[in-house]
This record gives sequence, C-alpha cells and structure tokens, in this order.
Amino acid sequence: MTYVAILRSVLAPDRDVVRLERGLVARIGRECPTAKWIASSGTAVRSACMDVLEAPDETTAAAIVAIARTPGLTEAAICREIPWELFGREPE
Repeated sequence: MTYVAILRSVLAPDRDVVRLERGLVARIGRECPTAKWIASSGTAVRSACMDVLEAPDETTAAAIVAIARTPGLTEAAICREIPWELFGREPE
C-alpha cells in the first residue's frame, strides 16, 4: 500500500529539515525494513516535507509515524494514498 506522510518541524530551522529527514529515512530503513521510501519533496509550508512510501500494512505505517515523532520533527501525519481514478467513486 502507498502512504503519504507530512512531517513538520517547529523546532528546527528550514535548513535542518533536510538533515532531519535524511536521518529519519535511514532510521525507518533499519527499524521498518518492509517499508520502501519512494520520494521526498519540500512543501510551501515552512519547515515541512512530504514523503511517499510503501508499507505492507497500517501497523507498519503507524510505526513510521511513531519514529517520525522524534525530537526536531514535532508533527507527523500519514494517510493512505488513493489513486485518482478511485477518488470520489461510490463503493461497490
């Protein structure tokens, strides 16, 4: 399953967010080896980044959020990505 994570730091200056995010990716690789990091992007929101990852289940995705809530990264949210062609469709 594909997930989108929004990570925001209110403690670190913008220039440190990249360093924090790289450390986070490395830690997730060690602690959640079944997850795969797809992409990282900056956002227009101060000190925030958006990451796309694959995880086998919600438990692994929740573990990633728990790891992300480390000192320096004070806000973390993750949600499941919904392909555009399925977005807004009525359930069958």
